[in-house]
Amino acid sequence: MGSGPPGPGPEIALVSVAATSARNAWAIGSSASGGISRTLIEHWNGRNWRAMPSPDVGGATTSNNLAGVYASSAGNAWVVGSFGSPAQVLAFRWS
Repeated sequence: MGSGPPGPGPEIALVSVAATSARNAWAIGSSASGGISRTLIEHWNGRNWRAMPSPDVGGATTSNNLAGVYASSAGNAWVVGSFGSPAQVLAFRWS
């Protein structure tokens, strides 16, 4: 997974995983640097993990965190989380 080099740099936390087969799995969480969190989505295709585009709807100065993922098929995954302070709900579907 995208873990980065050791030492100073982004802190990565994966908090939830969903898999529909040995060739389809999603891991979600956040990557933090400078006190601001960004959403993080990784996808397993049976051979390797790949970072996927993910929304940071709170913008560049607000933390965005993902908390859970549910996948019902290779083309249908739902992700939930939060952004901002006070926290607002973040939910989207990956298809």
